[in-house]
Amino acid sequence: MNAAQTRDVARAYFEAWSTRQGPDVLRQYMHEDFVFRAGELTVVGREQFLSFGGWPQQAVTTLVADAYDDGTAIQVYEAVNGDARVKIADHLTVQEGLVVSSDTICDGATFQAFMAAGRTEAVGGDDDARGQLERPKTRSALPARKSARASSSRPNSSSRASARSAVIIG
Repeated sequence: MNAAQTRDVARAYFEAWSTRQGPDVLRQYMHEDFVFRAGELTVVGREQFLSFGGWPQQAVTTLVADAYDDGTAIQVYEAVNGDARVKIADHLTVQEGLVVSSDTICDGATFQAFMAAGRTEAVGGDDDARGQLERPKTRSALPARKSARASSSRPNSSSRASARSAVIIG
């Protein structure tokens, strides 16, 4: 997928999630083997994720920065829920028009305060499913991912990684 296609899929997924459009809309942007990772938590499978994932009903979420390359999206967004505010970075992998993985990074305590500031509604419509999710003991096979290497700027580095420029569209 080129950068523009990756951008279109990632932004549509972000819009559907952040405006709580529900699982039927989200499914069209997510691979069935979707993998969500945040800290030590890993959720494998689109339906598993949709059964527990939720966003506060009254939260206002704004995309503040984003970058896209072939199959890779980085989105930084800020969400406000009452007096609580959280900034989140999300690394999405997009293949064949679908989001196959989401690696989310934010301060855990700030996120918990954000979620606690208002009632959360599960995307799948089942608030009780959130409390029943356990961290998986083992991970199932992940969808194929394009690996990315960061180049080293350390002096005397013997390896040289080829630099790829990201397309920033915002």
